[in-house]
Amino acid sequence: MRLRYRMAKDLRFSVQLEHLRREADAIAGYVYAEMTIHHAASRSEKLLSRINSTPRFWNIVLASLQSSAYISLARAFDEDGRYNLTNLVASMEADLAVFSRPALAERKREGTSIDPPWLAQYVANAHELSSMDIARIKKRVEMHKQVYRRAIRPARDKYIAHRIFEDQSTIQGLFAKGLANDLWRLSTFLLRLHRVLSQAYDNGRKPLFSPMRRDIAQVFAATDGSNCAHDVTVRETKRLLEFLEVASPAKILDADDTPFLERGE
Repeated sequence: MRLRYRMAKDLRFSVQLEHLRREADAIAGYVYAEMTIHHAASRSEKLLSRINSTPRFWNIVLASLQSSAYISLARAFDEDGRYNLTNLVASMEADLAVFSRPALAERKREGTSIDPPWLAQYVANAHELSSMDIARIKKRVEMHKQVYRRAIRPARDKYIAHRIFEDQSTIQGLFAKGLANDLWRLSTFLLRLHRVLSQAYDNGRKPLFSPMRRDIAQVFAATDGSNCAHDVTVRETKRLLEFLEVASPAKILDADDTPFLERGE
């Protein structure tokens, strides 16, 4: 009976962790795809001209990416719903036994009855997550929640999710509460948090948060082939824009078309 209870708790944390992975990957995609488009266009007059030849399409793309990012960040950082950072931390606090060495050994056995020869030493060297570890993780989560509440929630609640304001200056003021760096910071934090927790759960590693590049210029210039979600997003978006830059133009920009970067939208 105790084993069943532990496995049920284990499942709840693992499900929360998987939802964090999906959300973090999606948010990184939305944020860094939008940022890559702007950054690449700022570096190439030819690309900017190509983008401006189909302004409505690119307005739709950019608005969709921005809205998706804000809505997804709300799912992660707000306390509504079943899957969010609050419930993720609560699932860890509810049963630390899922991070114990016996529980790790059981996961590494992968349902087999015979232990592999390396398992005993591997488990002996594993770190068991403690209440102090969780307290430190919880502190980091709360710190980033504060950034979300200041920078993202106002525009998400009062414009993206609900059209409370229509005045353009008021709307711009809502979005001005958050800077590009806030979006980078929040999206990469979720990636780092998933990395730390999955390593603790799957491999018995200490919950150490290593640095992760987040500035769009740094990510754009990177050549190390990183498989982090934001790196992959920038690399693939950059490649698509390079195709657009060298492609033969389909049509000449009509005189009445207004480039999207001049609209202030």
